[in-house]
Amino acid sequence: MTHIIITRSHFGAPQSVCASMTCRHSRRFCVHNLSYAPSVSQAHGKLASLRSTKQLSAFPAREALRKPWRPRSCFRVLSHSASEPAESKVKEDGCVGSCCEAHGSRLGNKTLTAVFKYTGLQSLSDLLTSTRLTICTAVALFCSALFLPLLFPCSAVYQASTALTVGVYALLGLPGLIGVCYDVVALRINTHVLTMFAVFCLVPLGHALEGALLLLLFNLSHELEDALTVKARGNLRALFDSVPSKATVLKLGPDGEPDFATEQLVPAEDIAIGELVAVRAGQELALDGVVIRGEALLSMEHITGESVPQHCKVGDMVPAGAMNNDGLLIIRVATIAANSTPARMARLAREAQENKPRVQTILESIGSRYSQFVLVGTVAVALLLPLLAGIPFLGSPGSPGSLYRAACFLTTAAPCAILMGPLVYVSSIAAATQRGILLKGASVIDALAGCRVAALDKTGTLTTGALTCNHAEDLWREGPGGARAGSRNGELAAGADPKAISIVLALSQVSLHPVSKAVVEAFGPNGDGGDLPAVQLESHSVIPGRGVRGECAATGSSPPEKVFFGSQEHAESLLKELGHEAALEALRRSCGGTETGKIISLLVRESGGKLAGLHVFRFGDRLHQSSHEALNSIRSRGIKLAMLSGDNAESALAMARRLGLQEGEIRGGLRPEDKLEQVEGLRQQHGPVLMIGDGINDAPALAAADIGLAIAPTPSTTAAAAADGVILSGAGPGVSSVPFLLSLAGFTRKLVIQNFVLAGLAILGSSLPAVAGVLPLWVGVAIHEGSTLLVALNSLRPLMHRPPAPRGAKSAAPAPAEGLRSPGRRQAADADKPGDEALVFQSTAAAS
Repeated sequence: MTHIIITRSHFGAPQSVCASMTCRHSRRFCVHNLSYAPSVSQAHGKLASLRSTKQLSAFPAREALRKPWRPRSCFRVLSHSASEPAESKVKEDGCVGSCCEAHGSRLGNKTLTAVFKYTGLQSLSDLLTSTRLTICTAVALFCSALFLPLLFPCSAVYQASTALTVGVYALLGLPGLIGVCYDVVALRINTHVLTMFAVFCLVPLGHALEGALLLLLFNLSHELEDALTVKARGNLRALFDSVPSKATVLKLGPDGEPDFATEQLVPAEDIAIGELVAVRAGQELALDGVVIRGEALLSMEHITGESVPQHCKVGDMVPAGAMNNDGLLIIRVATIAANSTPARMARLAREAQENKPRVQTILESIGSRYSQFVLVGTVAVALLLPLLAGIPFLGSPGSPGSLYRAACFLTTAAPCAILMGPLVYVSSIAAATQRGILLKGASVIDALAGCRVAALDKTGTLTTGALTCNHAEDLWREGPGGARAGSRNGELAAGADPKAISIVLALSQVSLHPVSKAVVEAFGPNGDGGDLPAVQLESHSVIPGRGVRGECAATGSSPPEKVFFGSQEHAESLLKELGHEAALEALRRSCGGTETGKIISLLVRESGGKLAGLHVFRFGDRLHQSSHEALNSIRSRGIKLAMLSGDNAESALAMARRLGLQEGEIRGGLRPEDKLEQVEGLRQQHGPVLMIGDGINDAPALAAADIGLAIAPTPSTTAAAAADGVILSGAGPGVSSVPFLLSLAGFTRKLVIQNFVLAGLAILGSSLPAVAGVLPLWVGVAIHEGSTLLVALNSLRPLMHRPPAPRGAKSAAPAPAEGLRSPGRRQAADADKPGDEALVFQSTAAAS
């Protein structure tokens, strides 16, 4: 079911929002599928054009963010079913499901609707509903009514001034008065009821011009508040603007290569999952997909906020809206247009902004009672001041009476500024979204501000999660030099046989194991292979769980050697079969645990039944270059750290030493259920827990923590579904965004306090002088509306927030990476990933 919402703006009924998130009839997601039409007939015409161009499914999601959502609108919901498009109708008699209290099924509401309809007041109100032209006209009329009698003091000008004041009331007062009538019938007392009551009470007191000023400033301030609210929601429209509406679809030829003769430009919403799309240099991706041909640098600033392009190759997942800076990419579509990464980001951000924080829920629960208190206080001021203080009821030009003071109190005590205070949460969610952080509600920000311990997964969170070959050496080699121990300076030229590297590379190219991929990346055409001798792999087979074996010969050399590349356990069994105790002892001495935290694979070469060579290759994960700084920044905020790892204790300890973590902050060898228990224990020991992870095994801990943050490439992963927020990892390590998010949460809490203090001081500082009779109404109006605007402006500050540099954090300079050098390669080969730190750990891995 697709919902398109048609609205007729109803300025005077701010609480009569039929499609609000609290309405159980029209459902929350209806707010996203928002479109505007000035009349029902034009709405039908727009729907017909969408149907004819087959854009109906894509229309709501895109148009929802191109127009600001006006919370004072009365929505009419058009339900469209894909199976029965001809039966789509717009209800002419009120709101769908009678979900709007102002137009519901109550007898009083029906009576008012009938009266306003048949007298023409409703049509006139709709015509005069607050727009920029209406407000500008009202401003001109008010200024004329105020200054003409001062410039030309005569009776005719006074009469003209009165007529101009009536014009202001007609333009701005009639729509508001109709809305207030519905509110009163529904027994709802809110700021609009209080303001309209004060405005029309001033007319019989002879202060119609001040009433017009109150009406004008009230409307003007709310227009500005609407604009600031739209600004606070962030420029999510840019997510859609960055995505092209069409894409170049092609097919594969008989040879399995892209057939560019079949290219066709197709609307993005008509492209199905699995189709192929060509993206050339300078073009943007229209849909999410997986690269199957080519490589290029892609800019994903619209997703992650990072301007540095990322290198994408075959097998990489790329999001819609990414800019191709160079090269040609063939993408296999992975999602439809409505479920692309920008669309999901926008939907999650909107849902989060509509998920009210606890403070806003409290305010809404007491708002009606507070408004009733103000109304009762107004009546008390008007009636009790003449009895208790002898102040006249109507007063005189020099001495305001109790009724005038009551009107001033009614204006200044209205809770507009207080109700605007939670707008800061909307800005904070938008600021996080611009940095590639998707939060599932304002309550997440409150929880982040109160967390006391941060638990982090290791692999993929603090590290890259991909193996890197960082050392190779000869343990035994027949010929001149005999058994040679490889050097520990990280240079293969001094410690490894180039022929051994060529053999390992040949075996790895026929395997899909992560170790094999690391070898190809390190020594292949795009790696650090240099000028290696050519070898020919004559046969090969995979030993499940052990490694790869085969026969390999150098070009133009003696008969082929039997070779094996894989686990230490299988290599030891081969050495025992060969009866080579010296090589076996060298293997145990080098790889028997004297150095912790390493993944090793061994190459065994056999020629003529004798050992021809034994070579060890060491692999490790690579530490994110920002992990040190991120952890130091988190610690500097008084938050305790805990690393939860599924690797063994030695591996976790090796990681901790490089990150500067204490032994008590490390928990290794954890299964998913163990991580869940650790989160519960940390909560009992320290308080609210922030859990940060990236994999399926982290999902239980993410869901159990007070705040769960998932680092994921898209918002649709299992870990992201279990978490309270998602840090998109498309452009660098997600852990670097955690300090910003913590800083943003603390900053948001401060701004909320500032907003309520400012609003409270404005109300108290103007209400008491108003009752005392020393504050004119126009000054009270200026203070009231000015404080509301100041609160709204203060709420925009998270959009410009930049986290301060951590103070008091101990800087631990990362250890230099272990480089890879091979014959024929210049010594500057380590410059590909500056700052990343090679980290190795203890395990046995098979290159199968």
